[in-house]
Amino acid sequence: GFKSLVGKKFKDSIVQKEKSFVKQGVLETKDGGVGLQVKYLGKDTVVTPTQVAASLMVFLKDQAEKGLDSKLPECVIGCPPYWTEIERLAFLDAAKLAGINVSRLMNETTAVALDYGINLELAENSSKKSVFIDVGHSSTNVCAVEFWRKTGRVAGLKVLSTASAPGIGGRSFSQILFKYFAEQIKSKYNLDVSKKK
Repeated sequence: GFKSLVGKKFKDSIVQKEKSFVKQGVLETKDGGVGLQVKYLGKDTVVTPTQVAASLMVFLKDQAEKGLDSKLPECVIGCPPYWTEIERLAFLDAAKLAGINVSRLMNETTAVALDYGINLELAENSSKKSVFIDVGHSSTNVCAVEFWRKTGRVAGLKVLSTASAPGIGGRSFSQILFKYFAEQIKSKYNLDVSKKK
C-alpha cells in the first residue's frame, strides 16, 4: 500500500517493487519524490503518499472524536519499526497536515507489547520475557521484550530486540498460493488464470 511509499524517493528500489501493488499510477515528482495519480473532485491530480496518509488520519481523527464525543488533544501514532528517520518525519508531517498533535511516534510492535504489558500480572521483583510477531500485509516484524516489576507498583518494559522483513507479509503468502494454484489449474485444465483480462 501507500504506507510503504511514505518518505521515499521515486528511484528507491522499494518504491520500484511496490509500484506493481498500488492501484493508482505511481510517478516521479519534480523533486524526485513519489506521486500518486488520483481522481479528486472529478479531476485528475497527483498527490504524495504523505498527503494520502494525512487524509486517512483526518478520517481516523474524526471517527475517534465522534467516539469520544470530544476533541482529540493529542495521540501516539504507530509506525513500522524499520522506518528510517526520513519516513518517520514524513509521517509526522502527515499528522500535522491532518491537524493532529502527536505526543509520540512509537514502533508498532512496541505498542503491541505495551498494550499486552499494561494488564500483565507479575510478582514483585520478577520479570518475564515475551516475543511479539506481527505479520502484516506487506511486512513481518518481531519484537522481544522484557517486562519487569520491582517492589510495589514500580514496573516497566525493555525492548530487547526488534527484527523486520519489509516486503514479506500476508501479501507474499497470497502470491505464493496464487502461483501454486494457477500452475495446478493450468496443468490440469490447460487454463491460464494468471493472465489479466
